[in-house]
Amino acid sequence: MVCSHGDSGGPVFKYDEFTSETYLIGMVFSALIENGTNYCFIHPVDAILFPGMEVMTIYNTPNISHSSD
Repeated sequence: MVCSHGDSGGPVFKYDEFTSETYLIGMVFSALIENGTNYCFIHPVDAILFPGMEVMTIYNTPNISHSSD
C-alpha cells in the first residue's frame, strides 16, 4: 500500500490470508516517504474507540490497503 498525506483520515484495511477476511485496522494519521520507502502512520481502531490508547504504528506491507475489496 502506498499512502500519502491526502489519505489522512481515511480507513485502512488489512487482509488476513489465513481467514481470507479483510478488516478495518485503523485510520490514516499521516504518511511519509523516506529513502524510497512509503510509511503509513495509523491510528489503530482501538485508539479511535478508546482515545487513551492512541498509538502510531508504521505499516509497509502488501496486505494493508485503503479498500475493503
